[in-house]
Amino acid sequence: MMKMQKAAVALYATAALAVAVPQTPAFAADAAEPEPANAAPSANAGAVATADQICLNVHLTGGVIAPETLAQMNPVLIAADGSQVKPTGVKANGFTLLFNNVPAGDYTLSYTVPEGYRFAPGSTRGFGPYTASGETVTVTAGHVVSNLYTRIEKAPAIAKFFYVDVQNMDVSDDELHDMSVKLMAADGTEFTPAAIIRREGAYPTLRFENIPLGDYTVSYTLPRGYSASTPTGSPLPASGGTASVTRDFMQMYLSLTATAERSFLNVHLKKGFANPALLAQMNPVLIAADGSQVKPTGVKANGFTLLFNNVPAGDYTLSYTVPEGYRFAPGSTRSFGPYTASGETVTLKPGRVANSLYTRLEKVADQPASGPGDSEGAADMQGNGDDGQTKMMAPRTSKKALPATGDAALPAAAGTLAAGASAIAAAAALRRRSQDPRL
Repeated sequence: MMKMQKAAVALYATAALAVAVPQTPAFAADAAEPEPANAAPSANAGAVATADQICLNVHLTGGVIAPETLAQMNPVLIAADGSQVKPTGVKANGFTLLFNNVPAGDYTLSYTVPEGYRFAPGSTRGFGPYTASGETVTVTAGHVVSNLYTRIEKAPAIAKFFYVDVQNMDVSDDELHDMSVKLMAADGTEFTPAAIIRREGAYPTLRFENIPLGDYTVSYTLPRGYSASTPTGSPLPASGGTASVTRDFMQMYLSLTATAERSFLNVHLKKGFANPALLAQMNPVLIAADGSQVKPTGVKANGFTLLFNNVPAGDYTLSYTVPEGYRFAPGSTRSFGPYTASGETVTLKPGRVANSLYTRLEKVADQPASGPGDSEGAADMQGNGDDGQTKMMAPRTSKKALPATGDAALPAAAGTLAAGASAIAAAAALRRRSQDPRL
């Protein structure tokens, strides 16, 4: 009886529990519960694809980079929004920097080149060109390792600034550009001026920047109308010479002198024309104040004009040897002023103008047979020696110019008239005597 009562109680309790707890439909736990309209997205929605690992391999020309050198580089990958990804470590090889879980996309590789080094361009054997700081790299998503490569090398010592002072205040910027001053290294690398500097009261300066210390072949073209002269200070070698850049802020000097491009010495004869043989005896030179001499470069086709080309402008002493049997013949050209004697000063003007100089020679006259007493302007009496007749020649007149005005004109004119009258009277007397039958 007691067993039957316990069974009835248990059955009642089971029935009551079934009514109180409703059954959950099968797989209800796997169903996606709808999200409210304004709710934030779930953690898995819009996930960014990443690259598992990026390796930046830093090579060193001629060796392996030291850890302390690598530590100076501080490389980062900079995204378009400015965010940066820094390396998480260095591989055991000592030259590969690791970037883990980098979002895919384009980045700018940026790093500091260590002191005493520089980027060394070139290509890896199978992975393309080396990437310099500031260049763009692309990170691809996936479970792969992407490799980037850059390379540095020890840089030679650098002269941050190297100057060439051009010692001429009148040379223009255009003329300085036309000079094309260059420094060429042994490997063919050329350096040209980065700037022309002009300061009040100072010579213009050509400034070279970041020139590795060493020897360079100098090349330049002198501007038209200038010649190079010895400068004050350490001279820049002539074009084709070697300049040694040994320190920063080093200075060399190039002195430019304005030249007379074309100068002529015209040698006239009082009678006739000079010729190359006569000019060869003269050996003309232009002597500068410092004693240096400029010799002619040739003779023009006319045979009497000596050429002097690209002579530094300024004052010179004209010097030449008077050929045997000749003397200097003073006087004036028609429109170029007086003739210049040896030993006199001439001035050559700079530029593309022609500087024409003139000198004149004449043959030394033989002494007349009647001696020094003969005078120009006397009547020339000639006898033929056959019939006793005397032929009166017209009186010769002096070629010397008489004074135009003033008291000095009277004595000279009177002398000339007196000489003529005397000659006429003598001739008339002889004529009368020859016709007198008593004689």
